[in-house]
Amino acid sequence: MGRVGWLVVGFVGVVVRFLAGESVTVLREQRDATSGISALVASRTLESVAWAPVGQETNDPSRERVESRRTLFTPPGSGLRAGERIQFQDGSVWEVAVDADAWRSPLTGWTPGDHVSLTRVVTPS
Repeated sequence: MGRVGWLVVGFVGVVVRFLAGESVTVLREQRDATSGISALVASRTLESVAWAPVGQETNDPSRERVESRRTLFTPPGSGLRAGERIQFQDGSVWEVAVDADAWRSPLTGWTPGDHVSLTRVVTPS
């Protein structure tokens, strides 16, 4: 609590602040070509992000997994890349599905920030 977000909505120049924007940790891993084991090579924190669920979770009994999707909204220029992982404050880890993309209004040219598609696959217990 007490953190202030960055999202600008509505009219150009009008700022709406998230009172409960959250911080996430970006994990960059590198996979060893021989062993196939991934190792953490860098991490950084993104402040004041927001997220929204996308669609529904998919439960595929034949593969025994649940796939979830969400969109992450970040400040402009987040630089997130496909394959990086995002760790939320609740401990859940999601994979960046595609590189971050700046959203731009076709009416005003306004670019409030980046949106990033995330996925998470969990094997039910």
